[in-house]
Amino acid sequence: MSQTKEYSRGITSQNAPVMTTPWYRFAHRFDGLWIDGQLATYPVVNERAVRATAGLTFVAAGTAFFLAFFLGNYTPLKVVTLLAFTDFALRLVTGMTPLSPLGLLGTWLVHKQRPEWVGAAQKRFAWTLGLIMSGTVALLVNTGRTGTLSASLCMICLTLMWMETALGLCIGCSLYRWLARSRVIRQPDVQPACPGGMCAVPRARPNDRTQASEATAGQFALDRVVVESRARGQGEDLSDSSSVAGGTTKSIPGRSGWRSHSSSLRERRLRRPSVQRVKEPAARRAW
Repeated sequence: MSQTKEYSRGITSQNAPVMTTPWYRFAHRFDGLWIDGQLATYPVVNERAVRATAGLTFVAAGTAFFLAFFLGNYTPLKVVTLLAFTDFALRLVTGMTPLSPLGLLGTWLVHKQRPEWVGAAQKRFAWTLGLIMSGTVALLVNTGRTGTLSASLCMICLTLMWMETALGLCIGCSLYRWLARSRVIRQPDVQPACPGGMCAVPRARPNDRTQASEATAGQFALDRVVVESRARGQGEDLSDSSSVAGGTTKSIPGRSGWRSHSSSLRERRLRRPSVQRVKEPAARRAW
């Protein structure tokens, strides 16, 4: 646990640990690890080590595929398919290290580089698919069924490994995300980080939040001004109606009453500017 805390302090600047703590644990767990602005409370693996391991598997499988289907030598392909199947099985149990030979070699090759931590759940799902496909190819090749089906499966496996190594595209991770969102498999409580942010939920940027808050504040101020102006207008109408009701037209029956009421209000509103025009020149002459 002390080693885990020690690495968690400098996980973005120090070298990644080769072995998990303890060694039989499937993935790493760090206290205080933040990925894409979120606290990573889930198991993580080093994406650089995963891509290095996929590259090693791609080189071995590609060489064996070339020797088998172009030169007719199927012995290397039989060995490589059994090795890949065994490696995937060990990787599902204890992770990249220490029992997986290709995983251990790939982790050691990049252990001096800055780690790139991603969620281990989707990687485990992708490795399960790799276990199924490599087991199928190993069964077909080692039983002498070296036809179109085995060649097609080998090409699919090579394509997926090349995409993982060269482009960083994990098709199994994307399939895991789709199945989890479709409720086919159990959706995790915390969405694990995916390579390149493929599984990340889009969030508003700080500038967008600032603009949204400014727009909300401006709309609120505008609504307040409109409400106050309406309240003032209603107050003036009520005062005018009360003054009219206290005058000569207390009861306004029918349309004629409403006409007299509106005409009296119009006269009062037109009378106010005229008084101001008269008073202003008188005040100037007195001065």
